[in-house]
Amino acid sequence: MEFKDLMDLAIQGDAQAQFDLGNYYYFGKGADPNYKEAVIWYTKGALQGGSNSQYNLGVCYEQGIGIEQNYEEAFNWYLKSATQGNVNAQNNLGSCYDLGKGTEKNQKEAVNYYTKAALQGNAISQTNLGICYQYNRGVKQDYKKALNWYKEAFKPGDDQDDRARMRLIECYINGYGCKRNYDKAMEIFQTTN
Repeated sequence: MEFKDLMDLAIQGDAQAQFDLGNYYYFGKGADPNYKEAVIWYTKGALQGGSNSQYNLGVCYEQGIGIEQNYEEAFNWYLKSATQGNVNAQNNLGSCYDLGKGTEKNQKEAVNYYTKAALQGNAISQTNLGICYQYNRGVKQDYKKALNWYKEAFKPGDDQDDRARMRLIECYINGYGCKRNYDKAMEIFQTTN
């Protein structure tokens, strides 16, 4: 779609066009990035209930991109987006609870949101959930579950999390959730993504 057509739709209140226009400015498609303009359009889409706009606006607030950093605002936008099933927002909301960013630290809620995202195939959440099981954070320590989540996160694909690779190596070297297996650890170490 041409920029002018996208702009026209966004001005007319089309939430998807507002999100797309936000991305246009955020990623600098055809020009240098303009983060402040991206935030304006993400906000318009977010206020209309656009889950992706809400998520991206949360990222902008969390990282202070185009707007003053504000963890509480990031948390609120992630919550709105996660409630609609946005898998990335669910992961980031889990991190907010896990680290106490923008909300009270609550590791059981962190596990709740990591689980929602992990079950939808989000590799980052799968690794985060494995860490929770490995270190008794919000759930009872269970090395086998940790190992299984790391394996899920390290499956080949676009959404693979390289942190899971290092966690798997650690499990096989130390016998967490499995028998010690240095050969398997070395095999994983030599695996390229």
